[in-house]
Amino acid sequence: MNLGHVSVVSIIGMIISMLIAIGLPVFLMLFVRKKEKAQINFFFIGAAVFVLAALFLEQSCHALVFSVAGDVLKEKQA
Repeated sequence: MNLGHVSVVSIIGMIISMLIAIGLPVFLMLFVRKKEKAQINFFFIGAAVFVLAALFLEQSCHALVFSVAGDVLKEKQA
């Protein structure tokens, strides 16, 4: 197993993913701001609420799944 090399195709894929994940929301924010005269602070408030909700929901779902099915998952793994 070679851990020292990342293929060019993987790097290109990561760059494209980054451009979509960051560029698309910024482009849409600027587009809506220009068209609808929307305030930018709502964009950042929405982004912060999304990140916080995603973090808390993910932790809650993991806790629920592992408390209910944790033993079954551990048995399947071994």
